[in-house]
Amino acid sequence: LLFLLQRGEKPMNYSDQTIEEARAREVTFKSYFAEVKDQLRKPWLQRPTTWDKRARDLFARLQVHQAAVHACLCDNFNTPGAMAALLATCSDANSYVKDNAAVDALLLKKGATFVTRILRIFGVATQEDFGFPVGGEGGNGGYEEQVGPVVSALVAFRDEVRAAAKGVPALMGACDVLRDAALVELGVRVEDRADGARWTLDEPAVLRAEQQAKQAMAAELKVQKVLNKAVDKAKDLAKAEGNLVPADQLLRLPPHGVKYAADSYDAEGKPTKLADGGVLSKGQEKEVLKLHKKQQEAFAKQAAQLEATPGLLDAMRAALAALQAELRAVLADAPTVAVLSSEMLAQMEAVLA
Repeated sequence: LLFLLQRGEKPMNYSDQTIEEARAREVTFKSYFAEVKDQLRKPWLQRPTTWDKRARDLFARLQVHQAAVHACLCDNFNTPGAMAALLATCSDANSYVKDNAAVDALLLKKGATFVTRILRIFGVATQEDFGFPVGGEGGNGGYEEQVGPVVSALVAFRDEVRAAAKGVPALMGACDVLRDAALVELGVRVEDRADGARWTLDEPAVLRAEQQAKQAMAAELKVQKVLNKAVDKAKDLAKAEGNLVPADQLLRLPPHGVKYAADSYDAEGKPTKLADGGVLSKGQEKEVLKLHKKQQEAFAKQAAQLEATPGLLDAMRAALAALQAELRAVLADAPTVAVLSSEMLAQMEAVLA
């Protein structure tokens, strides 16, 4: 796919970005084939046999994409253009299926067969029917035909258990373990959806990698929530403590104090000379007055708040300490640390510093 997404007569762009793009396209094709297979497993013969407007539009779009692929391949074997047309076929099919109770499964299969035929010409697919081969099945799709009825029955049974197990954590957890562990090792991907789970076959190694990526994302999201709370709480605490600095002390302390001569402060704590002995300019005097007045107001407001809620600062410190304890527990858990990004780890260390 990486080669097909670039013109053959031009230098190849081999980078992390193009590799990720190729992987994303592979996921798109797999998801598309999975949707078509899922529709074919449903009782589609019981649906109306005449095409509605959505089906006619999809067929018309399929013809447009077929013509586009032909034109691209006649144009110096323009594989990026052909791939764009194939991906558009997938996108149109996904839009057709969405919120559609009268899906024509055979029309979807027609499009999937066309996409697979072109991918087979490109050397990407080997199936005679449609989709990608799974589990060393070669090009005849026999493996999926053999295990399909069993997997469908198991997934349907799991759906029934999940529906009956609402409010029973142990059963729901067992269903998740079946999906995320046992079936993964058997090469079965199960995706829970509102209208029932969808299953596809893939290599166990691919599914394990997907599970690891999901676990990493879940871990990062969980840690990010705690981290965000800790950062916000630390900012609130720092602001409250900063507000309690008396106005006559503010300009003596960092980062302001280094700008002014230590012996030049008046009774209100306003400096009259710069650190080099120079006199403050009009603009600098205005800045000093502005900072001094702002701190007076902040101090008065914070003092009133503490008078109304005496334990406010202690409560803020305790809340921050609890969040920091959660983050330290995360850092002590090697498996979790292993999946966190270096940026997130740096943020955690900054909050704990």
